[in-house]
Amino acid sequence: MRISTMLFPYQAALQAGEYSVAELLAVLRAAGMQGLELAWEGIKQNQALFREILLAARAEQLQFPCLDVRASMASGDEQENLRVLENCRQAFTFCRDELDCPIALLYGSAPPAGMSNQEGRRHYGEMLARCAELAADFGVTVCIEDFGVTPTFTAASKDCLEVIRNSRHQAVKFNFDNGNFLLADECPLDALEAVKDLICHVHLKDMCRHVPNEQQRGLRSASGICYRSCPLGEGEGEVISCLQRLRELGYTGWLSSESGNTPATGAAAVRFIAQNC
Repeated sequence: MRISTMLFPYQAALQAGEYSVAELLAVLRAAGMQGLELAWEGIKQNQALFREILLAARAEQLQFPCLDVRASMASGDEQENLRVLENCRQAFTFCRDELDCPIALLYGSAPPAGMSNQEGRRHYGEMLARCAELAADFGVTVCIEDFGVTPTFTAASKDCLEVIRNSRHQAVKFNFDNGNFLLADECPLDALEAVKDLICHVHLKDMCRHVPNEQQRGLRSASGICYRSCPLGEGEGEVISCLQRLRELGYTGWLSSESGNTPATGAAAVRFIAQNC
């Protein structure tokens, strides 16, 4: 298994000049990182920063295992669907021509007001099939994840599997995010068993329960439990157990860290994964 880092937690600090791209990537590379996971929205919003990132990543001989693409696919509105497909076409082109990136994670779907979750998951699946067909022309595999921002829509494994079944497309895969399952009140290790045959990419984070306050509100699960981010291995994300089970299953893909927002904390997360994978 190879280790990558998701860039979005660092983007604000990079834009503010708190540390340089070269400094960040050098520290993470020295800790054992081999790949960098970029976000399409971030690339579009700051192309100058992306070019700097691309040059630094190539200097460090990093790969780009997955591109995260925001795509609202549950609306049921054809005009919106066409806009999503065009944005995905541009992202898939970028994967092929700029990054040599084999996977696109399509995230961010939620049903519009007044639509049931079940109907939203049906629209979501139908659009996933269209995106998968489009992606195949660019040599890209599409996947979805358990999305913790919408805990009752697609954060639980059963709901994610419903979406993938609705796609009726064998090329649609799954990004396993251990921490987001907590927001569906589901044990990550149980969820791993449910989705194990579809996993093409992995995100790793950890979260612990806490009492919210003005400085640290956190995220709430479907049942109202409040969580905040914490270092890998210190929360309820079952990180080590999930890594062990992935090994047993023969998973050989990428493990992408979603932990840390400074060179030091990011490097600590990479080292933790390297020591336990």
